[in-house]
Amino acid sequence: MWRKILKVRGLAREFCKVEVYNGEGTSFWYDQWSPLGCLMDMLGTRGQIYTRIRQHDTVHTARTKRRRRVHRSAGLIQIENQLQCLSRSEEEDVVLWKGKQDIYKDQFLTSETWNHIRTKKEKVSWHRGIWFTHATPKHRFCTWLAIRNRLTTGDRMVAWNAGIDGTCV
Repeated sequence: MWRKILKVRGLAREFCKVEVYNGEGTSFWYDQWSPLGCLMDMLGTRGQIYTRIRQHDTVHTARTKRRRRVHRSAGLIQIENQLQCLSRSEEEDVVLWKGKQDIYKDQFLTSETWNHIRTKKEKVSWHRGIWFTHATPKHRFCTWLAIRNRLTTGDRMVAWNAGIDGTCV
């Protein structure tokens, strides 16, 4: 299960961002706190050299424990400006999740995330004949396969392997 979660972490990253208050719980390089997105994706490991912010520093550390630098790159200048503009508060940072109409909320809802990542298709005319409340799950599934012509019948098996006899035993 963990491997499957790790496979979709790139997809999950776009659904989460952090609203920074004190900056102590937010990774400077890996969390989505900046409007530019994940800064490690934008600048790579060279960004650590340019900004003199270590790989595992928090936003709080980057804001308080180092001097502001002058850069030539527009992206680096923008990052320095964002660090200076962050409000200094004692409140903890808040993780926000993408909800309906791409509005970020402080509450994660599985249903809204599922609606974002799935591909919506029109309802088919036969859906009520199969997916009704008291139908037997095995019958639902087999009927759905038959309608979509996905049952492993003899004619389909002959198409997969020409050496198989397709006649009924």
